[in-house]
Amino acid sequence: MSKKKKYTICLIPSDHGQQKMFEIHRHVLIFLAALAIVLIVVIIASYIFLIPRAIRYENLNREVSELASDQARYIQLVEDFRKMQEMNQYVRRLLGVDMMTSMDSLTAMDSPNDISLAAVGEVIVLDNIPTTAPVLGLITQQFDASTPNFFYDTHKGIDIACHVGTPVLAAASGLVVFSGWTLGLGNTVIINHGSDYITIYGHHSSNLVVNRESVERGQQIALSGNSGYSSGPHLHFEIWKKGQPVDPAYYIPEYYSERAEQ
Repeated sequence: MSKKKKYTICLIPSDHGQQKMFEIHRHVLIFLAALAIVLIVVIIASYIFLIPRAIRYENLNREVSELASDQARYIQLVEDFRKMQEMNQYVRRLLGVDMMTSMDSLTAMDSPNDISLAAVGEVIVLDNIPTTAPVLGLITQQFDASTPNFFYDTHKGIDIACHVGTPVLAAASGLVVFSGWTLGLGNTVIINHGSDYITIYGHHSSNLVVNRESVERGQQIALSGNSGYSSGPHLHFEIWKKGQPVDPAYYIPEYYSERAEQ
């Protein structure tokens, strides 16, 4: 039998050092060459088929993330719209059908923010946040927005005891969208401040502002009294944000301090 054919590989260092000789069988050399060809084919196939699919997967994954984000924003918009509907129904119950029809004629513009900006002009955003106390006095009933039932109703604002004729101040700059009589709160003023804020003031002896009148923070809008369903002279005050009642104590430092002391 003939000897298997071998190949000699000679490595010559560039510094003319000791040469190194390697012998390799022909079958091993063929195997290494075939392996190199397979690796090259795999690399080319990956570049042609796998890499574009990976890029497409990344793009699809990004689109899914964007759709999920859009869905979350949509759900939030639906929730905000629901809260605005609840606010609208509450105000309608408060004012009655005839009063609400008059109020709707005042708010027939594009949006509450447009109404405020159109009437008041350029307003600083912070000036629209209700942080000024309408009156100072003892809080006789705290905010309570828990779920009502047959035996118990919620209290969407706070009651501040004060003498009849005490000046009632606007908690922030805005536009008067209602000034008139309601069955429950008597003489009532509702101010749209823009930035999703609305404030409600009730039980006045008299109102000092009229519909569509723009008011500044701290401006007198009414004189406190005992009108409507009331057990004594006081101001009923509410703050609404995005169609949902919020505790005035978290916006007005004087009321927060008083609640902490009680």
